[in-house]
Amino acid sequence: MLPRGKPRGASWFLQGMNIHAFLHLIRALAPERLASDWDNSGVQVAGPEKRIRKTAVTLDPEPDIVARALDWGADLVLSHHPLFLKPELPSTPGRTLDILRLILSQNAWLYAAHTSLDARPDGPARWLGDELGLVNRAVLEPSADGRLLAAGAALPRPLPARSLASLEAMPGLRRVQSIPGELRLYCEETAWPALREAAAALVPAGTEWFVSRLENAAREAGFGEIGDLPKAMALEAFLARIQELCRGRTLALCGPEAGRVRRVAYCPGSGSSLMDLAQAGGADVLVTGDVKHHAALEAGLLVVDVGHFALEEEMMRRFAAELASLAGDVQVRFFEGTDPFRFRAGA
Repeated sequence: MLPRGKPRGASWFLQGMNIHAFLHLIRALAPERLASDWDNSGVQVAGPEKRIRKTAVTLDPEPDIVARALDWGADLVLSHHPLFLKPELPSTPGRTLDILRLILSQNAWLYAAHTSLDARPDGPARWLGDELGLVNRAVLEPSADGRLLAAGAALPRPLPARSLASLEAMPGLRRVQSIPGELRLYCEETAWPALREAAAALVPAGTEWFVSRLENAAREAGFGEIGDLPKAMALEAFLARIQELCRGRTLALCGPEAGRVRRVAYCPGSGSSLMDLAQAGGADVLVTGDVKHHAALEAGLLVVDVGHFALEEEMMRRFAAELASLAGDVQVRFFEGTDPFRFRAGA
């Protein structure tokens, strides 16, 4: 029986996209291999095999946001922050159990693109650098050092999405290209033996691989970014621009004042651990969130704390737009969150 309100006819069944194909698209935009080892990027709640027609994108999978997304008809909720970082039994009333009940009751999927998205070199985590027009840009904390191999094989047909997903989950794989007639893998040199063995189970027997070393592969993935403004700005003008881009967010400053700002480092979310790297890179200022008291005492450069929410909310807004442009007839909608902090000025 068709769901109520859906148009009858064969075309309805062809709308949307197979869930595994859609997850493959997400993984291409936020490769799980780039995630930090402490993280929980990836599928949080697996739903049934299905075609999905609506995807909700949000920063935090909070119960009220998940409920609104499911009321809209979302088959998949894609959040930045995971449901949890360490496994939790659904035995205690609270946020996690509420979210699980919502997702499972609607046969939906929940997926988190966390540090897998943060570390993507050309991804939406770099939006502040785009808006500031930074030049001479570089990753602040690289997560790979560029000793890569390119391995190609001629295949009669592209591998199915599930096979690609099994390869993408392997350590050391940086990128997969599966096109008619060819499969190409880009991987860290030390990972190739295990990848070759895994790939052998997925391709026709006797498939020959052509392998070459990418001698000049750049350190492309990592966290935060540093670069130069096209023209130096007075500090007050720079801070006003940051507030404008962060939708009027209150700023907290620590570290020595900078008279003018030319070289800028930034990291969405919680980036106070990158202070030393920013200073070593010659930055005049670091823009980030979640700066703690003792880190602020030791700051060797000006640090602008815009909070965890501001930069990442805009990042996910832009990620939703990017995903929508590639999603075919899957509807993608961004669900705004709410900054958990409220501010009250003193008398």
